Amino acid sequence: MDDVLLQALEVVSFTKMRRREPFLLSWRDSTDETSGRRTVVVGPTVELQFTYLSARVLEVRRDLIETLTQAANSNFGIRLDAAARAVQVAPAEIASADIAPGPR
Repeated sequence: MDDVLLQALEVVSFTKMRRREPFLLSWRDSTDETSGRRTVVVGPTVELQFTYLSARVLEVRRDLIETLTQAANSNFGIRLDAAARAVQVAPAEIASADIAPGPR
């Protein structure tokens, strides 16, 4: 997951936890279409850690926060694989964000 999506997830998660509103968070174990999916319930008593590839603080993408907030408020929760596919980060934005290459 790139830093831009991770930052939006951090903002949405913090907001939901501050409001004591649990939500579902799902992801696939791998990019293989036959792999399984994991889902966790995230709430105010769950400890989350966000590790970024870059030390630089990125500009907040309001569109991503709105999209993830809507997903978090739905019955299905946030699906990271779908969110990652939906995020289109312009190459110039990636370069200006100083995101270091690394395993995803």
